[in-house]
Amino acid sequence: MTPLRWFSGFLKKYRLAIAVGLVLMTVIVACAIVNPYISGMIVDDVIQGGAYELLPMLAVTAVRAILRYATQMMFETCSQGVLYRMRDAVYRKLLQEDFAFYNRNRTGDLMSRQTGDMDAIRHFVAFVIYTVYENVLMFVFALVMIFMVNVKLALCMMAVLPFCLFTTYLQS
Repeated sequence: MTPLRWFSGFLKKYRLAIAVGLVLMTVIVACAIVNPYISGMIVDDVIQGGAYELLPMLAVTAVRAILRYATQMMFETCSQGVLYRMRDAVYRKLLQEDFAFYNRNRTGDLMSRQTGDMDAIRHFVAFVIYTVYENVLMFVFALVMIFMVNVKLALCMMAVLPFCLFTTYLQS
């Protein structure tokens, strides 16, 4: 069994929660992209035009904050559940090993894997999954918004983008 297949077996129980979290993250990114547009409308229509009935559009920021909190809690809950189930499975496996196994493997190495590697997996589930998804969505939504605002500006940005990608690749 490959490590990825073993890991994905623990994520199956939390599939729905992770999917809901990713949908909420999509709404959060959409709110983040729309927020400057709404701020511009507020400055133009509310402050300069006196249309104070448009002021409740500021609720987008509050909705975004509430959804971000809910998403982070959802992913953190999933990561703690995955961590618990993985530690339990590894501990049960270690209990089944014979004395020759413990003679070959140092106890410190086994404990290090139980703590360090498992914590890295928890961090991956809690932060990395939604952060990567958020950044990809942010890029795509920002690209769409730039094309909606000014096509020439968007094409200029697209011309510079390969150089930015190459520089980023060299730094990693």
